[in-house]
Amino acid sequence: MLLALLMLAGGIGLLALGADWLIDGAKAAALRLGIPPFVVGLTVLAFGTSAPEMAACVGMAIKGHGETAVGAVVGSNIANVALILGLASLVSPIPVRGHAPRRDAAIVVFATVAAMVLFRGHRVERWEAGVLLTGMAWYIARAYLGGRRVGAAIGAERPAGPGWPASIGLIALGAAGLAVGSHLLVEGATSIAKSLGVPEFIIGLTLVAFGTSLPELVTSIRAATRDEPELALGNVLGSNVFNLFGVLGVAGVVRPLDVAPGVLVRDAWVMLALAVVLVPMLRPGRRITRAEGLVLVIGYLVYAGALYGLASRG
Repeated sequence: MLLALLMLAGGIGLLALGADWLIDGAKAAALRLGIPPFVVGLTVLAFGTSAPEMAACVGMAIKGHGETAVGAVVGSNIANVALILGLASLVSPIPVRGHAPRRDAAIVVFATVAAMVLFRGHRVERWEAGVLLTGMAWYIARAYLGGRRVGAAIGAERPAGPGWPASIGLIALGAAGLAVGSHLLVEGATSIAKSLGVPEFIIGLTLVAFGTSLPELVTSIRAATRDEPELALGNVLGSNVFNLFGVLGVAGVVRPLDVAPGVLVRDAWVMLALAVVLVPMLRPGRRITRAEGLVLVIGYLVYAGALYGLASRG
């Protein structure tokens, strides 16, 4: 148990440090390309901070723990909206500028429905994972090209700061820290939870999902405290799309993923409900208020508590 606790603590520390390096490097590189802040969060930061989900889920797929991998993706998406976006808006209300956030929220809904259709067979086959990866390629191209057009139109800032070598070095260090940290966290958390008799898919939905969502949490809180809430919003939306299309896609190509019955009848619907709620919340000109953030956070705590209540009774 002591070793598992040390692995858990070390993993969390590396995740936070790796995320910090990755964020600084990715933001500097993206802004030098003329991409505005919301799109930086939607693409570069979202994909970078989702690296732990990718590393953890691919590792679980290789080891034959497909149920845990699917649970981690679903749980991470739930945590991203209810916990991370909620906490970020508690720190600083998030303004919704333009129509882009609402359009991307609609894409999150589409990606969620697409994943749920695949879940109905209780297994994600390799060819289905390939379809998800096709969706990921489309999303990256759409976000990047749209961001370049917006950046050119508004004259996006190209600040002085780290040059390309330093930016790439920070990105590489950050990615390495995230990969090692996610491995330590998953191994430590899984060992502890199994010793307590917690089912694998609930481990994925909660411990692993929260742990691998730490980079999103760090990114979003930092963005809010730096008065850059658009980065936090873009990070959450982009991460959810990347998790469903990219993480599930890559993990499913490596090895077909089994889907636990509980995910299909309960947790995936929670994920969909939160995605749908985002669409009216992101109407142009309004703000995600602190009151709404508090409701989201309380909702997540109730959900996590209910899961562990079910596990203790089962």
